[in-house]
Amino acid sequence: METLIVYTSRNGYSKECAQKIAAELGPGTDLVQITHAKLEKPLTHYDRVVIGGGIHAGSLSRKLTRFCRKNRDELRKKYLGLYICATNAEHKEEQFIKSYPEALLESATAKGWFGGRIILAEHQNVTLFILKKILKSDQDLYAELPNEVEAFIAKMQEN
Repeated sequence: METLIVYTSRNGYSKECAQKIAAELGPGTDLVQITHAKLEKPLTHYDRVVIGGGIHAGSLSRKLTRFCRKNRDELRKKYLGLYICATNAEHKEEQFIKSYPEALLESATAKGWFGGRIILAEHQNVTLFILKKILKSDQDLYAELPNEVEAFIAKMQEN
């Protein structure tokens, strides 16, 4: 089964999740960071597609949401997995609704909320100030959910 994983990652955790999924799904898996590369093969080449990324300033990256909108009809034909990396699980349902087109949410086989982490040293100036206010701390936040990544992979392997 040919698999495509399309992701965005600003600080690394979404990329780590994409790499873990790719390793577990095995041979025939192409990994594309949409902010840096274009697809080498047409989307029609793939049977299974995983799309994911982190939430920054309340949203997935524009390039990832544009990719989803542009390819919505073709993606609906695939064995589809969608994931989000973010630390505030309180709003995960509304974040999925805000991040992905309704048609993709309805047709997705797997949806994963993988948690996230905020390493303050990776941020500067205004962003750092805002994060410290949101966290009410100058301590890093580690809220990764590796068990959710594993459950997502298992669901994607069912086909």
